[in-house]
Amino acid sequence: MSELRTCSSIWSLAFNAVIFIAVSATGAASAAPASLATYVNERFGYSVAYPQNTFLPQPEAGNGDGREFRARNGKAQFLVWASYNVLEETPAGYASEAEAKCIDHVAPYKVVRPTMVVVSCETADGIEYAKRLIVGDVLTNFVMSYPKAERTRWDPVVAAISRSLVGASGWEPVH
Repeated sequence: MSELRTCSSIWSLAFNAVIFIAVSATGAASAAPASLATYVNERFGYSVAYPQNTFLPQPEAGNGDGREFRARNGKAQFLVWASYNVLEETPAGYASEAEAKCIDHVAPYKVVRPTMVVVSCETADGIEYAKRLIVGDVLTNFVMSYPKAERTRWDPVVAAISRSLVGASGWEPVH
């Protein structure tokens, strides 16, 4: 258990350092390290950590599957949600769907694995980063979008938030 706490503390320090560097480099906030909050979805059991002084959580969706977060300053936003894979989507199918939004329908960054898909590219509206974790028949999604002009500010933040995403592994839904 102490190893888990140590690992968690190390992760928290590393995440704060990344956010601090990203925010300091852009002058987007005060010099204090970002204060982290963790959103845990009760219905599916996934979680994601985010800098609470940077993003404002919106109300959870009515069906309890996820939530939107909007930047307090700037035009970035991210969504997290989970669903059952009732349409039997494949990782390659999701990657193609996400890549279709990209300029020229080609993503410069794409990872497709049986348990994870990541697509990041420039779209007509800016930059979009989409990550899906696949555990059994549950799909956990994280999508962040932001203007191309704000890319240097948000690229390190999206990377840190994405790394914090924990899928619904072994979770029994609330009935």
